[in-house]
Amino acid sequence: MKMRFADFHCDTLTECTKNGLDFFENGLQNDLKFCEKFDKFFGIFAIFIPEDLSGDEAMDYFKKNADYFYSLAEKHKEKIAVVRSYEDIKKAEGKICLALGIENFSVADRKNVATAYNYGVRFASLTWNSDNSLAGGAMGEKGLTDSGKEAIRAMEEKGMVLDVSHLNRRSFEEVSEFSNKPFMATHSSSDFLCTHLRNLTDEQYLKIAKKGGIVGVNFYREFLGGDFSYREITRHIKHFYGLDSSAVVFGSDFDGADMPDDFKGLRDMQKVFIDLGKEGIDGNKLYQNAENFLKKTLK
Repeated sequence: MKMRFADFHCDTLTECTKNGLDFFENGLQNDLKFCEKFDKFFGIFAIFIPEDLSGDEAMDYFKKNADYFYSLAEKHKEKIAVVRSYEDIKKAEGKICLALGIENFSVADRKNVATAYNYGVRFASLTWNSDNSLAGGAMGEKGLTDSGKEAIRAMEEKGMVLDVSHLNRRSFEEVSEFSNKPFMATHSSSDFLCTHLRNLTDEQYLKIAKKGGIVGVNFYREFLGGDFSYREITRHIKHFYGLDSSAVVFGSDFDGADMPDDFKGLRDMQKVFIDLGKEGIDGNKLYQNAENFLKKTLK
């Protein structure tokens, strides 16, 4: 079975850096040895900056993880292509395509955005779950601040795509009105199917789609609800697909979340593709959605 898989969020890099693990044969949910199952593979490896870090300490933490990413990419350069532009994907025939992202870019200002961009970061969120100086996190109450607006402008000017997955409802609305370019929610599921502050309402999904963005369905069992089976992933994809089939992609949250009971990680992705097929959805269409989005955002 030919499968093309684009995954817009995982925490695998943070786990590998912390524990000195490789991208291959690591025993994690996202073990790249299972990429042999895929005809094409694109993944965003997010660097999660802990909420208790700020200033230079936060940027030093980012650089440590980014340096580890590049050391492994160099070690496996025959298998891995680092993606900074869409051209990198076009030239990487037969290779695993990996891009860098930041989760909770709480120290985003023009200087730090430029530094991260020069390190290869092309995707970033302003918050994690708590409020910070930029915006309100999913569990917080604040809206988008002046510093947050400045950060968004710096990101848009550089060519870094904004991730809204961890914003609260108020900040989401304000970002939607303020942003000039397509943005995305890298790892959020459907609030219609499973009510949670980290999931997206139908209205939010359609606003992202209208802006030319994409939404990555999260595999975290608590965001999927239902009977905690991998079939819930299909249910959430099908729901978004029915609203606008062009905007839904995968956003696994591998190595940052508990998976469904009958789903171990990357090794089990074929189950999802088969289940989607039973619902009349070609799983490879999600890869095409991803590619269309990357083509217009990664210059």
